[in-house]
Amino acid sequence: MGLVCRYDVYAGGDARSVVVVGIRTPLTAIIGSASAVLDEKVSANKETREQLAQDIVDSSLRLNQVVENLLDMSRLNSGALRLKKEWVDLEDVLSGLPGKLGRLVARHKLSVVNYLGSCYAQIDEKLFEHVLLNLLSNAVRYAPEGTEITLRLEMENRRILLRILDQGPGIPQDNLKNIFEAFYRVPGSATGGVGLGLAIVKALIEAHGGRVYAQNRKDRSGAEFVVELPYESPPADLEDGR
Repeated sequence: MGLVCRYDVYAGGDARSVVVVGIRTPLTAIIGSASAVLDEKVSANKETREQLAQDIVDSSLRLNQVVENLLDMSRLNSGALRLKKEWVDLEDVLSGLPGKLGRLVARHKLSVVNYLGSCYAQIDEKLFEHVLLNLLSNAVRYAPEGTEITLRLEMENRRILLRILDQGPGIPQDNLKNIFEAFYRVPGSATGGVGLGLAIVKALIEAHGGRVYAQNRKDRSGAEFVVELPYESPPADLEDGR
């Protein structure tokens, strides 16, 4: 089935401005770092040269994510993005995350806590991983370097819960209800985003029959994003094959 998601990507000058800034910011960083690499005086120092190269990689990854989010929103609007659901062990998805995230969480401590062990859900694995990437990118953007980002998998009232917790400043109370809207950005947000990541997360999770919401942590400062998926008993052959 196609996903039903109605966002006018090109409506309003504000949206266009956000998209332009979201693309221009990492692109400007790439051009600046690449130009510096070509300057013999600047790049003569090995550490400086390596840092410039890493800046190019990081900004390129950021630009790629912005473009992917724009393409995904376009597919959502047109109905061209379709779920390919199958039984997937969430334990495998979580255990494979550190290797796939690469540089994204290199400056943070990523902790994966799985209270369920092997747990099957009917999901589109590729799109679900994209959901996790957007949520983790959001956590990385707002949490100070060196702090811990936690992914926690648990069950409550026959709902699978995946919690993403960071140790950043949290979300202003007045902004909590709006953060999943397309092109909405919390005032004072770091430059470089276009405000589509969380809107895409919401659309994809709802297409899976679940829901996603945000709140501030009660145990310390930081934000907590909660993804809920309906629990269904997997086929017997999957259970037996554990």
